Amino acid sequence: MMRPLRIYLSGSIKKGAGDSRTPDHFWTREDEEFIRANAGRPVELLNPSKADIRRQDFAINFGCDLHLVSISDVVLVDARREKGIGVGAEMMFAIQRGIPVITWSPPDTHYRRSKITDLFGEDLHDWTHPFVFGLSDHVVDDLQEAMTIIQSGALNALAPRREQVEALIQRYRAVIGHTGEKTAKRFVEIGGGVFQDLLGGGSEQEVIAGATRYRFMDVLYLPTPTDEIPPDAVLTVNRWRERRIEERPLLHSSRIRRVAAAAIQAMQDGARVLEIGCGKFPLADDVACKSWSGLEIDPEAVDYLRGRGLRVAASAAEVRPEDLQIDILVALFSMQFAIQEEELALLEQLPSKAIVMFNLPTRDRSLVDRRLWQLGSLGLRSRLLDLQATGNRDVIVAAGGQNDQAGLSLVSKAILERARVEWPSAALLLEWSEPK
Repeated sequence: MMRPLRIYLSGSIKKGAGDSRTPDHFWTREDEEFIRANAGRPVELLNPSKADIRRQDFAINFGCDLHLVSISDVVLVDARREKGIGVGAEMMFAIQRGIPVITWSPPDTHYRRSKITDLFGEDLHDWTHPFVFGLSDHVVDDLQEAMTIIQSGALNALAPRREQVEALIQRYRAVIGHTGEKTAKRFVEIGGGVFQDLLGGGSEQEVIAGATRYRFMDVLYLPTPTDEIPPDAVLTVNRWRERRIEERPLLHSSRIRRVAAAAIQAMQDGARVLEIGCGKFPLADDVACKSWSGLEIDPEAVDYLRGRGLRVAASAAEVRPEDLQIDILVALFSMQFAIQEEELALLEQLPSKAIVMFNLPTRDRSLVDRRLWQLGSLGLRSRLLDLQATGNRDVIVAAGGQNDQAGLSLVSKAILERARVEWPSAALLLEWSEPK
């Protein structure tokens, strides 16, 4: 006589009479009846919620659940709703014991999404939670699909999960350049004294190649603080950023650009724009401007833009008087770098009603204070839009002449409205503030 197939039911357990969670958080009697009727063979369901043990004894509870996993032929995980630490531990324990895991996780639920926006700067499609993916032999949409797998005998042909998990670890090491040895290299020099952190999550400062380096864009380390960075390091960062954008758009950068575009669009009859630090990606590509000119010190970017017929100065000395007859000056991801006196002097030559807009990382608060002081010394009044609530250590600065606050208010309103669209989850927390 065939022994019943032992199926361990991993999922949430109702926490007393006051637990008001809906039935789809738990294994129900109807679910168990469906499994028995559709497994294609006799089954023994191992449901830890029905174990006859004293629940106050935490050690017995722990031992009971893992014992039931250890004697099962397959672990069936209910992941329709968010689960706790116990389910993940049971899945990992099953792997260690070589027991197949089938996870019931329908599309567009907690652990599977058709789209996730801005996960560490990346938009994801057809996403499955990495641990559900890595700890499951099969991820199914419904119980019928799970029963079909059990009936087919496919579980008997599975490779040991421990080997597959190890293969995924080795794949990660290969992708980031690891050799698998404990002494694997973490920081790789990409030129100009700039290093890339292959693991990420490093400190604000790291000693690399015998010298202190300073974190930038989360995964790069510069030879100096950003406002002292030498030109060759700037060019290295530019080339790295261009390669990164070719691989996938930098979401935070795209959002800041759309906010800047909204500021330009708020100007009536089209804006005359001067963009500092435009690189190869001028805002003129994103928004219609009455006129556009740029200031860029990167020779490769200058040649590229001039080849497109755009007006670009390669230094402050090349900026013509007519280039300064503008409505708005924009500097995105560039004001944290070294600014020469000649470049700062350009702000003094702007029309009295011109608006200045730029963003700065708040990682170095002294740099923010220094830029605000420089604006104030030129007679410009500043406003700050701190993006910390969005998860970004960045601040948007808008400034205008003391005697023309109407234009600054108009642009500030457009910036705030667009920022709330770009970061809807933090919309209520985004507000302009005055420098202290």
